[in-house]
Amino acid sequence: MTSVVVRNQNGANVTNGWEPTGEDLTVTVEYNFADADRLDLTVESPDGLDVTSRVTAIDRITRSGGSVTLDLSDEPVGTFEITVEGSDLDQATRTVTVRTGPRGTATPLPTATPTPEPSTPTPTDTPTATVTGPLTERPTETPTETTSPPTPTATETTTPTPTESPTPPETTATSTPGFGPGVALVALVVSFVVLGRRR
Repeated sequence: MTSVVVRNQNGANVTNGWEPTGEDLTVTVEYNFADADRLDLTVESPDGLDVTSRVTAIDRITRSGGSVTLDLSDEPVGTFEITVEGSDLDQATRTVTVRTGPRGTATPLPTATPTPEPSTPTPTDTPTATVTGPLTERPTETPTETTSPPTPTATETTTPTPTESPTPPETTATSTPGFGPGVALVALVVSFVVLGRRR
């Protein structure tokens, strides 16, 4: 048996590889012995079951270069074994694999579940504020009331009114006993008149 090749629907070689859907896989076989009249094909699921009749309608190849189409899309994901074997030759056998499902999917194996150990909470240090440089007490500012300078008020300047000089009281001539100058003058005139008349 020369070769067994599995290709996906895009023509990519997925022999012993990964094909996510497992849909429309083509198995092509070439061989060089004439005594075998055919090759029988068997497909085994990840669980070890023979699912040939579920994944293909033809399970034999009658000529070198012949092919068989498989559809693994309805089967559980995992690794499938595809075996081709000569019907008349016991030593003419070859097996290849195809893995379906998400990348990295393999046949699940039982794994021991680790027992979680009780965890002791780690105390968290309370951050301490670090003061750099000398401490200086900041003076407390006492609010001072700001008083605006008093607004100058208009002072009424009184200009002293010139006061009239007191008028000296009028003197009223009063007759007083004795001779005043006027009386003397009159008397003098009268004397001259009298004397003139006597002459």
